[in-house]
Amino acid sequence: MVECLKQIGVSPMRPEGEQFDPNLHEALLSEPTDEHEEGTVIQELERGYTLGDRVLRHAKVKVAAAGLSVVASDENSDSSES
Repeated sequence: MVECLKQIGVSPMRPEGEQFDPNLHEALLSEPTDEHEEGTVIQELERGYTLGDRVLRHAKVKVAAAGLSVVASDENSDSSES
């Protein structure tokens, strides 16, 4: 069956490392990270398929979000002691 699908032009998507595109991908999760640019597909959760230029099934993916940065601040502790 797989060979028959290949013969008519069905091919799996390989979205990891690509920019998220709602026309091709369905974002199920996002993960804050500094390792990848925001909006980059970092994991394929379910394979998507195309037939030529048409999407048969969107790839379900995890997308990189902006990393969280924690800033320590002593400003509030000084003013609250008054």
